[in-house]
Amino acid sequence: AERFYNEMVEKGQMSGEEARDFVDEAIKKGEEERKEMSKFIREEMEEFRKDWSVVSRTEFEALEARVKELEQKLQ
Repeated sequence: AERFYNEMVEKGQMSGEEARDFVDEAIKKGEEERKEMSKFIREEMEEFRKDWSVVSRTEFEALEARVKELEQKLQ
């Protein structure tokens, strides 16, 4: 992509500032899309977890602590 922008500047089809602005905007857009994709994946994983009755790490750790507490009471 950088080579493309450099060529556009060399050919006079785009100023250096326009190329930098274009690159900055592309980076910003890419970051926004990455965040959206990350959110989508988290939501899909949560739906999968619910559909398949898989406990979350927090739920597992709470149950683990409860079992340890009950084991100590039995001793």
